[in-house]
Amino acid sequence: MKKILFIALLFVPAYLALAFWLPETYRLLQFDSFFLFTADYFSIKLSQPPALTAWFTSLLFQLFRWPWVAALVQGLIAFLTIVCLALLLRGGWKRWLSLIPSLLLFLFWPFSLNLQLQVLVMSFLLLSYCKLPSWWARLVFAIVLIPLGYLLLSMPLLVALFLLFAVVEWFVYKGRVHTLVLALLGLSTFIMPYIYSQRVAFIPFEKRYTSIPEGSPVALWDNVLQDQEVYLKVLRAAEEERWNDVRSIIYENKASRLKLMQSYLLLAEAAQGTLPDNLFNYNINTPEDFFYRHVRNHYTCQFNRLFYRNLGLYDECFHQAQEYYLLCYDACCFGSLTQMVDYSIREGEYAIAEKYLSILSHAPFYGRFVKEQRERIAKQKSEVTIERPLRADNFVGGYPFNSEMVRLVEYTDKDHDLAHDYLLCGLLLQKNLPHFNVVIHHFPYHRADSLPVPYAQALRLLQTEGQVPDEECVPGSYYYFFRYISIPDPNEQMIRSTGH
Repeated sequence: MKKILFIALLFVPAYLALAFWLPETYRLLQFDSFFLFTADYFSIKLSQPPALTAWFTSLLFQLFRWPWVAALVQGLIAFLTIVCLALLLRGGWKRWLSLIPSLLLFLFWPFSLNLQLQVLVMSFLLLSYCKLPSWWARLVFAIVLIPLGYLLLSMPLLVALFLLFAVVEWFVYKGRVHTLVLALLGLSTFIMPYIYSQRVAFIPFEKRYTSIPEGSPVALWDNVLQDQEVYLKVLRAAEEERWNDVRSIIYENKASRLKLMQSYLLLAEAAQGTLPDNLFNYNINTPEDFFYRHVRNHYTCQFNRLFYRNLGLYDECFHQAQEYYLLCYDACCFGSLTQMVDYSIREGEYAIAEKYLSILSHAPFYGRFVKEQRERIAKQKSEVTIERPLRADNFVGGYPFNSEMVRLVEYTDKDHDLAHDYLLCGLLLQKNLPHFNVVIHHFPYHRADSLPVPYAQALRLLQTEGQVPDEECVPGSYYYFFRYISIPDPNEQMIRSTGH
C-alpha cells in the first residue's frame, strides 16, 4: 500500500512538469472559463449536466491562472482517486490496478478537469457503496444516487457506476437477486434526463445520454498540444505588443509557413512600421488575407481583435471579443469580459464598462481589477472629454479591404498611418498602380523621407509602363511580384472570404 501511495504522489510532480511545459494552455482554460458566486449562475449550470461537477469545475478553473497551482490541484485529484481505488481493491497485485484510471487521464485527458473530477467522484461513490455493511443500506444508497448521481456524473459514467455496483453484488456479496435489482436501478437512470429536462432545466437531446464534458482524448505526446502552446505564446506576445517575441517564437518553432502564423508575422510588421518594406517576402497575393473576414472561430476572433486594435478601432475590438466569448462553453468568458471593459473605457462608454464590472465583482480574484478599472473611469472622466460624430461611415467588414482602409484614412480622426500603409500595400497586391499613384500623392505619406523600396518600385513601374530589367526582378521585390505572381479577381476573392 505504501508503494502505491508513493507512486500516487508522483502525479503531483508529473502535473507540475506538464504545467512547466505547457503553461499557456493552463492559462487559456482560465481565460475561457466563467464563474460567479450568484444564484443565476448556478441556475445556468443546471443545464450543463452533471451540474454540480460542472459548477465545481468552473470554480477550480479560476486557479488555472497560476499553472503551478492548477498542477497541484490536478495532482491532488489523481492522488485521491488512487487512494479510493486502492482502499477498494484488496490484495497485493489488485491494488496496482488503482493506478490505471489516473494514468490514462494523465496520458490522454491531461487538461480535462471535468472528467478527472468525475472519475474521482465515481471512485469515491464506489468505495462508499462497498463499505456499507448491509444490503438495505446499499439499496438505499443506490436509490438516492439515481437523482444525485445525475448531478455528479455524466450519463455514461452513471450507468457504468451502477454496473459496477451490480458486479460487486455478484462477485463480492454473492447476491444474485441483489445483482438483478442493481441492474434494474441502473436501467432506471435512463429516465433521469427526461425528468430533469421537464422539471429542472432543459437538456438538449444530443447531450442527454452520450455526452461527457471534455471527453475527447488528446494524447500527451500529440503535436496538437505543442502546436497550441506555440500559438498561445504568440497570442500572448501580440497581446502585450512584444512584436520581436512574436517573430522569434514563430521562427524558432518553424511555424512561419502556417497561414495563421503568417498573419501574426504580418501583424507584427504592420505594428512596427515595416509592412511595406517586407510585405513581398510573404506568401500573400490579396489584401483580404491581411485579416479573416467573416470567419468566426476562436483563432480568427482573437486575430481580428488584435488587427483592429492596432488600427485603434476599439468598437470593433469589443465586437470581436464578444464574438469570441459566444464560442466558449458558458457563452461567456473572463478573458473577453476584461477586454470589453478596457475597450469600453477607451471609447468613453462608461455605462457599458460598469455593466461588465458589476458582473466581474461577483467573480473570484477580480476584486483588484474591478477597483482599478473604476478608478481609471473616474480619472478619465475628469481629464478627457470624448466626442463622437453623430454619423460615421466606417462599417467594419462591410467593404472590400481597400475601401475600408480609404474610409479609415479619410473619414476618421484615428492615427491613420497604419491604415494608409495597409491601403497602399493592398493596392500593390491588386497591382492597381493607377490608384496607388493617386493615393500616395493625394494623402501626405508619413515616411516621405524614406519611401519604402516596394513603393518606389511601383512608381517606377508606372513611369516605365511595367518594363524593368530581368536582373532586377528578384524574389522579395515588387518587380518580381508584379511580373510573376498571379492574383485572384477582387470580387471572386470577396465572395470566397465571406464563406458563400
